[in-house]
Amino acid sequence: MKKYVIMLVAVTFAVTSYAQNNSNVLQGGIANNALVAQTGDGNNSEIVQSGVANNAVVDQVDLNNYSESNQTGWFNQVVTHQSGEANAAYKVQNGVANMAVSVQSGVENLSQQYQDGEWNVASVAQIGEVNEAVQTQYDKGNAALAIQGGIGNYSNQLQGGDYDAKYNHAVVEQVGEGNAAYQTQYLYSNSATSVQLGAGNLSSQYQFGEVNFASILQSGEGNNAVQTQGAPGEMFTAFNGAIINQFGYDNYAEQTQFGEANLAVAVQIGSDNESYQNQYGAGNVSTTEQFGAANFAEVSQFNAGHASHITQIGIGNSSTVIQN
Repeated sequence: MKKYVIMLVAVTFAVTSYAQNNSNVLQGGIANNALVAQTGDGNNSEIVQSGVANNAVVDQVDLNNYSESNQTGWFNQVVTHQSGEANAAYKVQNGVANMAVSVQSGVENLSQQYQDGEWNVASVAQIGEVNEAVQTQYDKGNAALAIQGGIGNYSNQLQGGDYDAKYNHAVVEQVGEGNAAYQTQYLYSNSATSVQLGAGNLSSQYQFGEVNFASILQSGEGNNAVQTQGAPGEMFTAFNGAIINQFGYDNYAEQTQFGEANLAVAVQIGSDNESYQNQYGAGNVSTTEQFGAANFAEVSQFNAGHASHITQIGIGNSSTVIQN
């Protein structure tokens, strides 16, 4: 009798310890499919699907992870994989054939993905602690990718909303601590890439036009890069290229382009370097290279066909070029 009581208590304890996960699935329409697998305690998954042939996969391991998926429309897909503790993934999809994927491993990582349109793809991969990725997509055919590893990194990618956005491509890769990347894309076929390695780096990319290219590479600490291509109410902006590469500490670079077929390149190595490049018109080319400490270069080019090249090596150099 004593042996039976002991076995009964053991079985009851096992059932209650593995009953802490919660899953709610509501499906409507034809051929919907949802698969949820949770291991550990305190995991929570909510899936709401309505429409035709929606698919959702959620896989959570360990403790207190949360996944929320909401799909409305046709042929939408959601994939979420989480391992660790207190990770959270939010997904909302409205429209036709959108795809949202998030993979998170670590502690207190957060991904938020919102899609309203057609044929948009959003992907997030995060490893570490307290990283956050936000992806918002409207309109048609946009792609956003965010890869983050380390502690306290943040990325925010916006494609469309106030204006049309089609076939734009945005990529953020961050490794380190406390890095932040912002990308905003409007109109058509723009491409933006931001890669940051180190701590406390900041990048901001804004594109309003067609077929513009923007690239930022930063390695070190406290570097800041800003790229602006086009804006509402300004001249038509298309086929521009902007590249910023910074290595070191507390460097700052800014590039602004309006018009067509302009090219701006800034390379800075060291600390406390600053570079400003402004181009308005068509066919302007500007290249700035600075090595050392506290160098300063500013280039402003207007209208068409101007070319400027600045190279500064050493300490305390300063240069200003304005071409009208």
